[in-house]
Amino acid sequence: MNTIRRAMASLLIVLTLLSVFTTAFASSEYLVSANNVVVRRTPDKAGYKVGNVDKGIKVKRLGSSNGYTKVEILSGRLKGKTGYIFSAYVNKSGKIEDAAKKGVNVVNKAVYLRNAPSKTEGKVIRTLGRREKVKVLSIDSSGWAKVVTSKNETGYCYSTYLSSK
Repeated sequence: MNTIRRAMASLLIVLTLLSVFTTAFASSEYLVSANNVVVRRTPDKAGYKVGNVDKGIKVKRLGSSNGYTKVEILSGRLKGKTGYIFSAYVNKSGKIEDAAKKGVNVVNKAVYLRNAPSKTEGKVIRTLGRREKVKVLSIDSSGWAKVVTSKNETGYCYSTYLSSK
């Protein structure tokens, strides 16, 4: 009976240490890759808005859920607060271009394909579906990607909604 108790105690210690080390390595510093990014209390678009952060703000990644990354904000006016940011806006370098690369990419969230690189000036051609493949021709400094679809349509979408995976 004592042998079983010792084995269980040892197993509990190992699992606790494993949990601590996994959390320490999984949580690391990232940067926000766009301006005016919404921080929400819950991981969904309808979640209460905690505030907004701008490009370059440092965050600590705490986990992810439903396409959002749970973060602790490490700099800026929301420093110390936790919340959820749409995952496309959180990466290691803080560069928008990290989200997509030239070549074939996959749309990671339904997004409008526009005839010009602008939300206000660009007319919507159609909606690109989640997991739809597009070829990225170029990415401008504001993050707009010029793409060609499998239907041979050329247009623009915001590069943070694309993934090279």
